[in-house]
Amino acid sequence: MGGPLEYHLLCGARRGAAPLKVKSRTTSRRHLVTREPILKDKYEVIVIGTGIGGLTVASVLAREGLDVLVLERANQPGGCCSSFRVEDFTFDTAASILQGFGKTGFHVQRTLFDFLGQQVDMIPRDISYAMYFGEKRVNFHRDRHAFTAELGAVFPQQAGSLLSFLRELEHIYSALLDCDGPLRPKNDESLRERAELFSRHPLSVMRLSRYARASAAQVFERHCGDQLARAFFDADLTYNTGYRMDELSAPHAALAVLDRHIGGTHHAIGSAQQIPDRLEKSIVEHGGRVEYRVPVERVLVEGGKAIGVEIAGGRRLTADVIVSNTSARDLFENMMHRLDLKPETSDWLDSLTPALSVFAIYMGVPREAIPESFNPNTVLVDDPERAPERFISVSVPSLFDPYLSPEGYHSVTIYTVTDPEEWLFPGNPEYGTELYEEKKQEQAALALERLLPVLPEIASQPTVWRVSSPATNERLLSRKSGAFACAYPVGNLVPDSLPGTTTEVHGLFMTGDSTFYGHGVGQAAASGIHSAVAVMRYLSLRAPRFVHKKESFVLETLPSRPQISSPDVVDSISAVFESHRCLRCPDAPCVTACPASIDIPNVIRRIGSNDMIGAAKLVREMNPMGEICGLVCPSMSLCEGACLRSKIDTPVKIAQLEEFACGVVQGLEGWPSPSGAPHREKVAVVGSGPAGLSCAYYLSMLGYNVEVFEEMLEAGGLPARAMTGFRLKSQVLERAIESSLIINVKFRGNTVFGEDIDFESLSKNGFAAVFLGTGLQNIRMPSMKGMDLPGVIDALSFLGAARKKVKRELETRVAVVGDSNLAVDAAMLAREMGAETVYLVASADLNKASAAPERLAAAVNAGVTIAGGRTLIEVLGEGRVEALRTRPNTGSPPGSESEGLPSVLEVQTVIVAVTRKMDPALAGYLAEHLEISESSLVIVDDDMMTSRPGVFAGGDIVNGDALVAAACADGRRAALGIAKHLESLRAPS
Repeated sequence: MGGPLEYHLLCGARRGAAPLKVKSRTTSRRHLVTREPILKDKYEVIVIGTGIGGLTVASVLAREGLDVLVLERANQPGGCCSSFRVEDFTFDTAASILQGFGKTGFHVQRTLFDFLGQQVDMIPRDISYAMYFGEKRVNFHRDRHAFTAELGAVFPQQAGSLLSFLRELEHIYSALLDCDGPLRPKNDESLRERAELFSRHPLSVMRLSRYARASAAQVFERHCGDQLARAFFDADLTYNTGYRMDELSAPHAALAVLDRHIGGTHHAIGSAQQIPDRLEKSIVEHGGRVEYRVPVERVLVEGGKAIGVEIAGGRRLTADVIVSNTSARDLFENMMHRLDLKPETSDWLDSLTPALSVFAIYMGVPREAIPESFNPNTVLVDDPERAPERFISVSVPSLFDPYLSPEGYHSVTIYTVTDPEEWLFPGNPEYGTELYEEKKQEQAALALERLLPVLPEIASQPTVWRVSSPATNERLLSRKSGAFACAYPVGNLVPDSLPGTTTEVHGLFMTGDSTFYGHGVGQAAASGIHSAVAVMRYLSLRAPRFVHKKESFVLETLPSRPQISSPDVVDSISAVFESHRCLRCPDAPCVTACPASIDIPNVIRRIGSNDMIGAAKLVREMNPMGEICGLVCPSMSLCEGACLRSKIDTPVKIAQLEEFACGVVQGLEGWPSPSGAPHREKVAVVGSGPAGLSCAYYLSMLGYNVEVFEEMLEAGGLPARAMTGFRLKSQVLERAIESSLIINVKFRGNTVFGEDIDFESLSKNGFAAVFLGTGLQNIRMPSMKGMDLPGVIDALSFLGAARKKVKRELETRVAVVGDSNLAVDAAMLAREMGAETVYLVASADLNKASAAPERLAAAVNAGVTIAGGRTLIEVLGEGRVEALRTRPNTGSPPGSESEGLPSVLEVQTVIVAVTRKMDPALAGYLAEHLEISESSLVIVDDDMMTSRPGVFAGGDIVNGDALVAAACADGRRAALGIAKHLESLRAPS
């Protein structure tokens, strides 16, 4: 059984662009949609990783106006401070107890979120956690006196000595607060900064300097020689920091032990994912960019200076500064060459040893399995004398946040500390075998057996069950052997022996728990702030001031369920509420089903954190017509049809969420910023339908000058010409068109390709490339008797007249011929215009129609009669349409849509809405210059280039009658293909 941490697996590597032979065209190009992000070549700062350290430094720098790009190889932010879902159960990946949000003490998180102006909703805890130490239980109260009273009851003979130890730690802790945390390494601060700190707090600086060389064990032994009492603090500090007392420096031990009493501990409402989500929101709001599933393969170094990164696929991005939020080993060994490092750094890397590993179990259990008196965070040390660090911890956050699990159940996370030598890892031939799986299940059974004294019903009928081995942790968190904390040099105190933010490579900085701040969400945030200040100093910029604010953005509250006025997404409250139904599937079948490959899980996650700007930007990174597609896409046949939520109840309302986010953020703040430096080349886009507008938009994003040529007076293509107002309001379309054409795009209407302009004239006018998105402008009329009678009209003319509000007298009985969405629209419009009887006559049965099932259902609800499975014979009438003769198809099943209807349908109007085709004049011109398929469509390769170099095509002219989202995907892919083609022409031969 796969581990639950696998819910952070990449949804899929970025596809390459291996060219197809021109004649290998398929009728659908959805499998060719590229998820390649459109990025600039140069940024001021590139941050590698979205752990709390990386997100913190990025959010601070973006807030100060720097151009920041964050690259993450996983599919969501947070690293250890994140969560995932299994069915309706929410689990924190690792971090659950959070420090640094208090009003007093080491309140680095409160300071950060107040500085950013981002609200976080936290649940304060009176008891941080409970520890079963052998047969005894100690509650780690916020109230220090209550804690020491329980501690004294467990160790009555050592009570005075332990209080003396805690008082010494308090002196160290006070010095830490005076100095805003541990003393920074010399390379991280200037002499002037150190002198200023010393002038303000000389005694505290001297105290920290002295204690930095002392371990927590050495301080403890000055007060108490009892080994069992030492084992208690060994277990406590290992649980909180990842290191034993003899490995941990005294200042960091003081911070871990004292701050839970002074600053207190909190849980984030809705899971720990709220913290990285809010930091990401701040980055995006201030113009930064966060990209997922983009692994950084190498840090580029020239002349001892970091100049950029190389991402998967070989693309190089440059920056003035690189900040790494990965482990030191991953950075220096996997992303850099040892030749770029000093010998002493290489020796230091060789000395690193991994901390203890973690094995995890994630369970959904009935409420009865967890006693009401059970502390939501409990640590069990069942062998305190011999192995105090080999604890087992249990987290049940649904005890105080009931919305983390279904009613009547609890979400339970169990961690056991284990030795990495006991486990198999990739590369071992037995890894992933049946033997390996048996080992995981045996380890899980042993863990549950250890918990039976405190949770006797824990193993009874779990609804959800996932186990996660150290190998999973290693793969997903980039920690050697899936360690509980980062690797450390043997024989040295941690985290003081870990590096600072400044590295020996100019322009390369580090942040996160691989630095001297050490393990913990609060410490990672402090590291991020410290790194941000160091980066600004490196760039000769004035660092921001982090001041305490009276009105804080950190709200201490309790979880509550909002009152929803509508089952649909109608406002931000209902949108956020609906977003919480998303299961955040690791393989994201909704993305695979989306023709535009929108990152739907992250769109929904951003909506869940009320980040509508970020959600809208994420949609428009793949589809500039996101609001339109949210309204007109047949979502139940696409993303919502693939939604795994439907196995529980009903699919997430993805289309409504997408339409709401894009609709509520209409200004430029909801659109991605241009990603390319200006280019001198001009590109012509012929046709202003979805494919043309999409291509023009993404070309303009890439820095090209674009001119759109359209045969109609106004832009919009088929949606503007044929989609009725009840399906697509004109103001929605106008908004999308205006925003798509706002940057470096000129529009020229009333220009017919093949007549007013052609390939030769465009070339003579300096256009370096051409995109054809003309669509299919005509209806292919059936060859049968009576088609020339008055009363026979084509659907495009009928819908177009309605769109232009041209009054048309319509008879009371109408037949619409066709089974496409266009036919359904025509039939529903006929009913809306007053036709009493409207038949939708199709050759296919209802279950085989090309129209989306939900559109057909809407037509039936509107009073349209479906006449499926029929062959058209002729149109009858004397001087005007009087009837339509049909016959049932051979083999039509009993009970089909034709049953009960006469073969001759008495109607006065026949609207033809069968397949569309290219304008004959255009088709003739293109056939002379391009390779055309047997179905009269333009043939293209993977980059959407036709047989004529420099000429690209997409949309209906390539795929036939395609969806709006598919046409937009073609336009985006073509824009990338055009940029690639023009870049190859610029490159020296």
